[in-house]
Amino acid sequence: MVGLIQKVCIDVVEKLGGAEAVLRVRERAGLPSDRLFRLGEVYADDECQRLFQASAEVLGLSEAEFLNAYADRFGRDAQKRFSRWFDLAQNSRQFLEFQTTIHNTFASGVVDPQARQAVKDKFVVEKIDQRNIITHYRSPNKFCKLYRALGSWMADYYGDEIEFEEPKCLHRNDEECEIHVKWTRIAKEDGLFDDEGLAFDDKTLQSEIRG
Repeated sequence: MVGLIQKVCIDVVEKLGGAEAVLRVRERAGLPSDRLFRLGEVYADDECQRLFQASAEVLGLSEAEFLNAYADRFGRDAQKRFSRWFDLAQNSRQFLEFQTTIHNTFASGVVDPQARQAVKDKFVVEKIDQRNIITHYRSPNKFCKLYRALGSWMADYYGDEIEFEEPKCLHRNDEECEIHVKWTRIAKEDGLFDDEGLAFDDKTLQSEIRG
């Protein structure tokens, strides 16, 4: 898991519980108290799982409550850190359709080829039409609920309305999470880009990551 995910998790804990809560979370998750998470560096998946679980427990939140708080923090952080991405996408469908491109760009800076490929293998997005996509997600983290929370935040940001169905799920011992995403309302329909998709490219994305 790339370090941006864990960094935002720590930020959520500090915002809601303060510095003492951060120390408790690190201890419960078995993390060094001085561990700094770098945005484009890959960290162990099981470490990330422990961090999310410990964060919800220390803050006294349900899983859903914590993931919603995380999605809000992540979205606001991304809006500032990667503002160009939000400028390029006219609506949440465009953003989620190219989420895999964004995700995989973080892996491009990973030196170890096996770790880099492991990041890239987690997501595949299948475009059905202008209102529907299917996201295929394979990861030991089983963070499909986080994907839905982030997707909902993105829809709210653009003023869209979104629905999720998950006929296959890793939590039900399926081989993947098959997440069907349907837009019942898109506030701003596509206009600037053609049907082939949004003009994201690795150079643009890398410049955003480096800031």
